[in-house]
Amino acid sequence: MAAFQLSEAIARIDAEAPKRSAEASKWYFESLHGSPAEKLQARFKLMEGITTSDIPSLLTPAVNIQFLQAYAANPKIWDQFAGEYLADDFGQIEWGDFTMDPSDLPSKGGRKHVEGTLPHVGELDRYPSIKFAIAKLNATLSKGGLRARFSWEALRKQGNFGLLQKFADSFALYASQTEDREATYQLVNENGLNTANFNAANQNILAGNGELTLPNLEAALAQVKTQKVNGNVVNVTGWNLIVPPALAGTAESIKSLTIVRASSTLAGGEADRNVGGITGQVDVLVNPMITTIAGAAADKFWFLIPKSNIRDNILNVFLSDERQPLITIKDSGHFTQGGGDIAPVRGSFDEDDIQTRVRHIVTGAFVSPAGTLVSNGSGLA
Repeated sequence: MAAFQLSEAIARIDAEAPKRSAEASKWYFESLHGSPAEKLQARFKLMEGITTSDIPSLLTPAVNIQFLQAYAANPKIWDQFAGEYLADDFGQIEWGDFTMDPSDLPSKGGRKHVEGTLPHVGELDRYPSIKFAIAKLNATLSKGGLRARFSWEALRKQGNFGLLQKFADSFALYASQTEDREATYQLVNENGLNTANFNAANQNILAGNGELTLPNLEAALAQVKTQKVNGNVVNVTGWNLIVPPALAGTAESIKSLTIVRASSTLAGGEADRNVGGITGQVDVLVNPMITTIAGAAADKFWFLIPKSNIRDNILNVFLSDERQPLITIKDSGHFTQGGGDIAPVRGSFDEDDIQTRVRHIVTGAFVSPAGTLVSNGSGLA
């Protein structure tokens, strides 16, 4: 699926916004980013606009655009080791895929079938078939969100429309980090390693659970290349070496190695050798969310996740038509004596507060263990 496109999201907001929103948006952005004179004039115009009932519909599109710009600009980790998928509805996520069992593909014409290739078909022979199965991923779409409020007095006294910007920027950061959290949850959880995804049955735990060293990385690459899924050898040529911040220096030092001298403790008593063929197979990806989720207990964890595979091992799943997070301003819910609406920026009926809210719908899913490997660094099998 295509990744989130900021330009498309902004175009959609512009298309759905009232015509007068362009003028309100101009005042709003000038009140934040204009010259001192422009800021004063824009704030004055916006303060005058507070007395009208349609200010929320005029101002909300501008806040949304600012929010999405901040969201798109925030650095993210998840899209470097996970894919993206759009689901049509809430509930358990279904995933369709082809499965091929080599034992179902007999040799033909004196030629033995080679795993991972098209089988030979003899003259007038029936083409062999493979199965298409619908699997249910161990993931369910759910929404996340947060609400923030400030007083009408805070806005009225200073014309401080920058408060809306602060909320939008903070919400954008939280939305981005939520995506990182969901993908990283497929690696670790609050108890440490996510054993639902990394276990003996999936053949993706390093024998001996060695700490991150060059010899152990070499052993890990050798082990992961022996994996089979549905009888087929996993065809992977490059991996992300995903580590918590505590192992960042170690991982980068190993990655930078090209020649190991015989005198080095890393050489294991061997002669000088070129290790570029080992280190060249991995790219280091430091993921702070590992520590955020699992704490210091995960400081020695290191993962190999394929960079190029037939299908993604990990997905972040979003709801169709709700790919990007949404920020809104709460309706004030009361009227003047004459019957006109009270704009939200004039305060709510009960408490004279102004509320903004963010909503984001995303969940992580582990699709396949193929080509994945983990070590907890304990040195214990």
